[in-house]
Amino acid sequence: MLRSFGYIPQAIVLFVLVGSAAPNFDTSAPSVGDSATINANRASFFALIFASIIGFSAISADVYVYYPKDYPKWMTFATTWSGIWVALIFTNIVGVGIATGVPNIPEWSAAYDISSGALLLECYNGLGGFGGFCVVILSLGAITQNAPCTYSAALTIQVLGRYAEKVPRWAWCVMITIVEV
Repeated sequence: MLRSFGYIPQAIVLFVLVGSAAPNFDTSAPSVGDSATINANRASFFALIFASIIGFSAISADVYVYYPKDYPKWMTFATTWSGIWVALIFTNIVGVGIATGVPNIPEWSAAYDISSGALLLECYNGLGGFGGFCVVILSLGAITQNAPCTYSAALTIQVLGRYAEKVPRWAWCVMITIVEV
């Protein structure tokens, strides 16, 4: 039951991020580049979004095995769809908002040159230590979001053949994590 509410700390710190950084979002910022570059950037962004959610398909059976047999199919679809898309759309809108502030705010630009974590910390600027705590919560959430994809990748590798199947799934997960790091 507790894991059903694991998103709440993430949601809270994202709303705090919006409250802290949104005044610096430039919603009128135009896309930069010629039309071919803009279209390529948009296609790349779409591919990135698609890749971030498609990993769920390999592990969905492991999630849905805990659903009761008489659970309505429409409810399974609705909860899956809303769970994936609402979070994805919200976080990407916040990310795009932050991206529009980077060229206009020197502190954000300097932080972006260091790392995305430094940029997030700068976006929480003015909140002191609480802002740093919020960045830690977001970082832990990013780590937990990688775990299902690592598991999914291990399943996919085992499908490649008999030799890959002989290696335990946990070993594939360890190797994938090492590669990711």
